[in-house]
Amino acid sequence: LQNKLLILIVSSTLFPALVVMAIAFSNYGRIVENNSGQIMQLMCSEKRQVIDEKLMNIEQSVHTIYHFVMEQIEDTENMWQDGEKFDKHIASVNALMKTIAKYTDRAVSVYYRLSPDMQEGKHGVWLMKDVNGEFIECEMTDISQYDKDDVEHVGWYYIPASNKEETWINPYFNQNMGEEIISYVIPVIIEGELIGVVGMDISTSVLYENTKAVTVYDTGYAFLMDSEGGFVYHPEMEGDMDTTEFDTQHAYLYEKSLLSAARKSVEDYRWNGIDKKLTTQKLRNGMIFTVCVVE
Repeated sequence: LQNKLLILIVSSTLFPALVVMAIAFSNYGRIVENNSGQIMQLMCSEKRQVIDEKLMNIEQSVHTIYHFVMEQIEDTENMWQDGEKFDKHIASVNALMKTIAKYTDRAVSVYYRLSPDMQEGKHGVWLMKDVNGEFIECEMTDISQYDKDDVEHVGWYYIPASNKEETWINPYFNQNMGEEIISYVIPVIIEGELIGVVGMDISTSVLYENTKAVTVYDTGYAFLMDSEGGFVYHPEMEGDMDTTEFDTQHAYLYEKSLLSAARKSVEDYRWNGIDKKLTTQKLRNGMIFTVCVVE
């Protein structure tokens, strides 16, 4: 009887303790998981802000040129008909663009392109960075020679002109310069008429370097998609790694990233047979920046 009583007492004491311990461990697991998610979101936010600051500087550079152009056009009578006034206008814009581009990180070209519908022979000015880091004047692209849908040659002009508003253009290989770039362009519109565009091209290295530098825990990394879901950078795109997953699971990963950005959440996903978590934020140019870790 004493043994039974002792067993009963021990059992009644031990069972609640085990229940408490189980609950504690369960809560601890949730706390650790929540903290890990918060760390991922914090890292994603911090790195997104770094890239956004660089994009904002580019926007400010182009806006400065745009406002200068608008003021000169509005303050100069008969500029399009007076060759001397027009040449002075172009020279002033040229000087300003050269100074601004020189102090804009990763700028590779800057331009003020007039509409083909303007007076014949007046194209604007295009400055491109040379091997010495100086911005030199180049022959303006004859956009009339290309189809309006030819993004690699004239997307920098026709996309913002069609949008009729300032536009970030997704990364593309510019055939005129032989380099992969992103572009920020503002259409110059006066009284409903398209006068031309003002824009700047930036090396995509500014995106690659800041995305590649991200590390989270021992297994975490970041990847970047354009606004339409095309991969801009992913560590598995480098070297000889198997990229089969990009073809088979691209849409799936894009949807997961959009879901995370919309919910401001950490989402589970599976990639190359490995369970992972991701959290996503959108850059100010519409691109998709994602941080992920192995579960």
